[in-house]
Amino acid sequence: MANDKFDNILNMNYNELNNNITNLSYYENFSLICMDSTFDNDNPLLNFFENNPTKKLFVISDNKITIPLFNVHVYNKINKNINYNIYNKNIFICLSLNSINTEIQVKKLIKTLIKLNNIIDSDTLNNKSILYNITPSNNNKYFNYINDVIKILSIKDKKIQYELIYDAVCNKLDNNFIEKNYCDFKGTKCIAQRENKAIHQTMGCCYSFKDTFLGYTKAELCKFLNQTKCETKCMACKLFTCKYLKEKGIHFKAKDDILLSCFFNKKQLEILSANFFTKKEVVISKLLEKNNMPYIFYYMFNQEYIR
Repeated sequence: MANDKFDNILNMNYNELNNNITNLSYYENFSLICMDSTFDNDNPLLNFFENNPTKKLFVISDNKITIPLFNVHVYNKINKNINYNIYNKNIFICLSLNSINTEIQVKKLIKTLIKLNNIIDSDTLNNKSILYNITPSNNNKYFNYINDVIKILSIKDKKIQYELIYDAVCNKLDNNFIEKNYCDFKGTKCIAQRENKAIHQTMGCCYSFKDTFLGYTKAELCKFLNQTKCETKCMACKLFTCKYLKEKGIHFKAKDDILLSCFFNKKQLEILSANFFTKKEVVISKLLEKNNMPYIFYYMFNQEYIR
């Protein structure tokens, strides 16, 4: 499937694809999935598919449109029926971000992509291959998110997928804290410690807790802290902000992150938020554990597992 002509199509944005629609005739039978909420009956893609009945077009759009062509299918929501209609092994997914302007919209698009990818991947007999094309709108701030999602979905190993998401979010949080200088360290003292509004005198909030044999809780510097640098990636620690910062409106939750909220369920978000002072490998193994217990019971009776 990967050839120079197809690569040329992949490098076109959505508008260029419409203007060069005849180039699609070079390829053997394929299915084009167009995710565009502004798609209508005047779209030039329709003329091409009307004249090429062996090729199939799938439109995923919020618009309620009716297209009287047997090889064009319109969906408002993704369901398993789409896979029955995609009999071509080569699948080209074209994404238009022209109408993606809010976090709610980008989350909906990402979840649709994940569901579509899972449905197509479930057809193991036909070994279908997927290629993507993204067209950002002017100054679209969500382009990088969609690009990251496509990279993640191209990986079929769930463990590697989770590691990629985990690293991406950790790096984003690190960069955010550095850029905004929330903790405002001077030497070994953060802003809260310099203003005497923290329990400990140095090293910020990098203190873990453990119970002694007498039943007391003892605070000590985290074992992963080497001088002034952390030697592990702990999602819960990176999401955490102290009382001083929270009072200034600075706080982070796993469910508020676009990638985490789209790829992980409530149980997994709880694991990401609760495993302080824990290696990434341990957290990933917990995320991969299958558990069918309803969330409320899981939260109530699996605190030791969560943490």
